[in-house]
Amino acid sequence: MSSGGIRKKLLLLTIVPAMALLVLIFGYFSYQDVGLLRNAMIERGITVARYLAASAEFGVVTGNLGELRKIAGKILQGEIRALRIYDMDDRLLLSDGEVTALHLLQRKSSTEAHLCAENENLLVFCTPISVAPLQVSDFQGGSDVLPEEMPVGRLEVTLATDTLMQKRDESIWRSAWMAFSVLLIALFFARRIELQITRPVLALTETVERVRRGDLKSRLNEDASGELKRLQQGVNSMIKALAEYHDDMETRVASATSQLREALDTLEQKNRDLDVQRQRAETASMAKSQFLATMSHEIRTPLSGMIGMLSLLNRESLDESQHDYVHHLLEAASALRLLIDEILDFSRIEAGKLSIVSQPFTPAGIIDEVVVMLAPSAHQKELELLLDIPPSLPGKVMGDPLRFRQVLINLMGNAIKFTSEGYVLLRVRCQSVSGGKATELMFEIIDTGIGIAQEKLELVFDSFTQVDGSTTRRFGGSGLGTTISRDLVRLMGGEIGVESELGKGSRFWFSLTWPVLELPQEKRQALVGKRVLLFDRQPLSRESMQALLGTLGAEVVSVADEASLQLAIDKQQYDEIMLCENSSEFTQRELAQRLRQTDWGGDAPRLCHVTFINGQSSAELFPCHISKPLTASRLVVPLMRLDGEGADRPEVTTRPLTVLLAEDNAINAKVIIHLLNAAGHHVVHVENGRAALVAMQHEEPDTVLMDVRMPEMDGLTVTRFWRDEEKASGRHLPIIALTANDSREDRQACLAAGMDDFLVKPVSSEQLNAILQRYCCGV
Repeated sequence: MSSGGIRKKLLLLTIVPAMALLVLIFGYFSYQDVGLLRNAMIERGITVARYLAASAEFGVVTGNLGELRKIAGKILQGEIRALRIYDMDDRLLLSDGEVTALHLLQRKSSTEAHLCAENENLLVFCTPISVAPLQVSDFQGGSDVLPEEMPVGRLEVTLATDTLMQKRDESIWRSAWMAFSVLLIALFFARRIELQITRPVLALTETVERVRRGDLKSRLNEDASGELKRLQQGVNSMIKALAEYHDDMETRVASATSQLREALDTLEQKNRDLDVQRQRAETASMAKSQFLATMSHEIRTPLSGMIGMLSLLNRESLDESQHDYVHHLLEAASALRLLIDEILDFSRIEAGKLSIVSQPFTPAGIIDEVVVMLAPSAHQKELELLLDIPPSLPGKVMGDPLRFRQVLINLMGNAIKFTSEGYVLLRVRCQSVSGGKATELMFEIIDTGIGIAQEKLELVFDSFTQVDGSTTRRFGGSGLGTTISRDLVRLMGGEIGVESELGKGSRFWFSLTWPVLELPQEKRQALVGKRVLLFDRQPLSRESMQALLGTLGAEVVSVADEASLQLAIDKQQYDEIMLCENSSEFTQRELAQRLRQTDWGGDAPRLCHVTFINGQSSAELFPCHISKPLTASRLVVPLMRLDGEGADRPEVTTRPLTVLLAEDNAINAKVIIHLLNAAGHHVVHVENGRAALVAMQHEEPDTVLMDVRMPEMDGLTVTRFWRDEEKASGRHLPIIALTANDSREDRQACLAAGMDDFLVKPVSSEQLNAILQRYCCGV
């Protein structure tokens, strides 16, 4: 314990210095006593030696040995143990008493009595025996000088140290007893002091320990003095305050516990209510999802029929006004279908049911498809639709092509919608990551449209919101395109943003990182060694086309006005002259006529007219006509044709097939039957799943187009039955799903049921031909 430690330390601090001091004093005084006793013993021995020398003077001079023996007999008692007398020739005259080795030592002569030998038990003293001559003077006033004493012998007397040792021991014991007595007294006072200090400290320690264990009723006896008493008073005050605080806290805790119990009871009841509400919400969500899927199918099915019938009608021989009506109807139906798709995609994203797939695809193919699809709407508004794609774009990557295509369509469609004049530019930048195993692609959609105010930029990606309410009436739209794009980019692991200034256009960008499956493929050098003169007044369009032609191997000279064109023609010969229109009007007619009438003095360059999709041209003036936007894939074929290549290439055709169409909607069925008949195929049409199963058994079709939702038996069930029957025959019949629902769940359900592929209504002739070639012609 700490208290025990304090007690021991206090005793050590008191006793150890006292003991050290006592030992020092005891040693010092003992040493002093022993020295004094020895000195006294030596003085006594010298005195005895002198006395005996004086007594033995006569006997030595006269040679009276009897007198000497008488002297020896008188003194050899007590502490005097031996006596030896020598004459001047060092002959032993008398030896009496104990003979020891000390007597046998050769003594040095000396004129004074002194200690001449010693050991632990004996002291030997030596002194000369001298005769003082008588002074006889008959004359007064003679010399006062005494004659010197004449030595006649020497004397050795041996004294025992028993008395000295006894007195020394008595002195040591006396000193020890005195030291012990002083030590006892010091220990007594140390104990008293220790009790006065440690008792309050021990009591304080025990009280603090009891308080630590929770006993707040403990108090200290204020029996100390000085600082310890003030400490006791302070500790008692502290314990009292702590007890009051503890009582107050217990009261508060009890009150808080009571309130907490009430809150927990309330929360538990709310949790039970919430659980009931959650179950109801989940049931409602499932019902809503089912209703949404059903209504999506029910809405899309007639809408697909409308779009299909209008597409067929648009191919018929109609007058200009009728074509215009059909065109507007197609636009309205397509806009309605796009709006429904956006709402359904938004619902799936909000519900967390939209997932991202990963499959190989070619980014350049998706980009070409999107810009070609959006070109009519851009050219309708007299807008340039431009591309800036680097040669380092990977040939094939692993990602979700459908969602990538959807983001491009949404952002570029918005740019076209909110731009009245100028251009819309899609720029792509590539950066290799992970040692070239992946690539980060940055897509920028830049327009010269109305722009967005800085304070409204944060509203761009909000649901059902446009930055200006008036734009909704002016441009239309639900405001979901950017929101869906943001969510899709994030689901694909990318980033998206916008920069804009009011009245100066906008820049939407998004970046995606995909694993690279194929490195960039070199474009076919279709124009290697060809010199091309490019005439285009729009700077960005001119730069884009010049870069594209350069990747095809051509030597390109680009000009922006007719004067520069004429200078370029005067300098050298060209194989191709490309005249580019920047609107739907035919503005290059006169220039083309002059070029056709020019005397070239040799082979005339071929003229190529580059126009908008809805632009005008002349087959008489231009042997080559290409519609914007220009991409590498779209330029290869016409340029090869100009060089005489590819004219005799056989086209891939599809042999006549027997196609079983299971479709319950009469309009959709009529559209698909018309498309198949136009391609030369025989169609067997049934209106429900049970009839489809019977036809599959008896008609032996080459392929089946199976609607997913049909009466009596749905397409998934029919497919499962048929796949079970096929296990015995070993024959595989291609079954293609027809559905209005384009969701990942619907695709997975169709593939899981045994269907081979998936077609979303409305179906085009290109889609039908491609799917039939893939599954029925080995393509």
